[in-house]
Amino acid sequence: MDKHNILESYPFFQKSSRKEQARILRATVLEELAPGRVLQVEGEPCRQFYWLGKGSIRVYKSDSGGKEISLYHVTRGQDCALSAASILTGCPFPAAAQVEESAQAVLINLQDFQELLTESEHFRRHVFMLVGAGIANLIHLVHELAFNNIESRLAWYLYRRFGNNGHTSLMIHETHARIAGELGYSREVVSRQLKEFERDGIIKLDRTRIKLLDAKKLNATAIDSKKSHLCNICYRHTELEKCTFMIT
Repeated sequence: MDKHNILESYPFFQKSSRKEQARILRATVLEELAPGRVLQVEGEPCRQFYWLGKGSIRVYKSDSGGKEISLYHVTRGQDCALSAASILTGCPFPAAAQVEESAQAVLINLQDFQELLTESEHFRRHVFMLVGAGIANLIHLVHELAFNNIESRLAWYLYRRFGNNGHTSLMIHETHARIAGELGYSREVVSRQLKEFERDGIIKLDRTRIKLLDAKKLNATAIDSKKSHLCNICYRHTELEKCTFMIT
């Protein structure tokens, strides 16, 4: 996959004139990003912006004790809202960003990003919409942490994982530590709640795997907590939509 193929998955590039597209292609470089690579350290200036052709990048916060919480994940066709906000404001990057799955990305440096922002109306609109959607996503996460308990948050996480964006799976590979890092709890808290779900007959735990036993119970627990809210994934869509898949 080359730079043009990757950038074509972003609407602002599709809408740009051929001259603007050529300008963007000249200003960018294509890189392979290995799993584990740190793209951004918390508290440091953001010096580049990227568009993904494949793979996944995790943006997260951590404390001095090693506890983590995922803010969001960037995948193909998506952008990093905090990178855009950091570049626009000149403020240090307020989290950390690390490659989760082997990724291919088109990178642009700080100076070319700023020049493109001035020159291209399509790109400027894209960035402003990105930052706005990022704020909505983080407000949603604050709501989750402040008002939803571990039962509802974990149920929704499993609901999304088993649902797999419409491609239902009855078995997922997950460690308790990874789930804890996603949701911002300790591993012990997550393990206790998973065992509660197991006792209720919703799931079956097997080392690093979780098997779905009762989809109706999981659906009910997850959806009841989300009746009036959009999920993190939907906040990252161009058009805000509600998740409509059901696990059967």
